[in-house]
Amino acid sequence: MKILVVDDDEVTLSILQLYLAEAGYRDVTVCASSENALSLIESDCIKYDCFFFDIMMPFIHGVDLCKKVRSINEYNNTPIIMLTALSDNSDIDEAFAVGATDYVTKPFNMADIGARVRIAENLISKRKTHSSDNSSETQFLNTRRNYNLITGLLKH
Repeated sequence: MKILVVDDDEVTLSILQLYLAEAGYRDVTVCASSENALSLIESDCIKYDCFFFDIMMPFIHGVDLCKKVRSINEYNNTPIIMLTALSDNSDIDEAFAVGATDYVTKPFNMADIGARVRIAENLISKRKTHSSDNSSETQFLNTRRNYNLITGLLKH
């Protein structure tokens, strides 16, 4: 699972990278600014499976970054977990309104971080299963439309 963590605090980045590694997630990229993160995301070099975005960041606010990422087609449903030290729910509500999946409050708890990523991973797995089920169903329906149900012959 490829994870991108974005936070302007280097200590937070180090802690999250350590916690994620302890939980078994070692394919983690860290980024200290929203601008650099957006460049990485838009470059198409790496396809990320999950994001952690700090809400309070300079220049591009974490909620704005979440909104921009959601506007990229291939990241419509990618889990985005917001990081916050805020006790004000308005930023969290705003993050959910633009597409955040979950949030974690600072200071972090290692077990909580691991649990949130496992939930995100399960969500990804269920979406892939649901997507493949839908494509199988669509193929069946398309095939069925091409057959004459009375004669059993393929329609031209």
